[in-house]
Amino acid sequence: MARFPRLGPDLFSLPRSLNRDLPSSPDPVLPTVDNSSHHDHLPALWNDIATALKAELNADAYTRWFRDIELISLDAQRLTLRVPNNIFQLWIESNYLPLLRSAIMLVLGEPRSVAFVHADDAAAPPTQA
Repeated sequence: MARFPRLGPDLFSLPRSLNRDLPSSPDPVLPTVDNSSHHDHLPALWNDIATALKAELNADAYTRWFRDIELISLDAQRLTLRVPNNIFQLWIESNYLPLLRSAIMLVLGEPRSVAFVHADDAAAPPTQA
């Protein structure tokens, strides 16, 4: 079995000779996604994810469980979907979550956790799958 190097801050550090003009920082800075400028892109992004789902599902399953879903937020760790009610969330988590995560990975190039909010309970915080 191949052994891979341990990932850590040293793996991504520049050699000292190249690092002389950069400010030192003890903690690596991780990129974040600013949702405020990306709200316009969420419907198009969901359309891409939905297209990947359609390729794997029959038309009835897609129409019944995914047609009415809306992507409402995306950040570096999580994607939040608005589903009509908790039955949709439970059914998707029980039957389609691996497929949904694969479609998200295909479109975004990185995994994200999936959270749900219910359209019939808009005041509730997202629940994570």
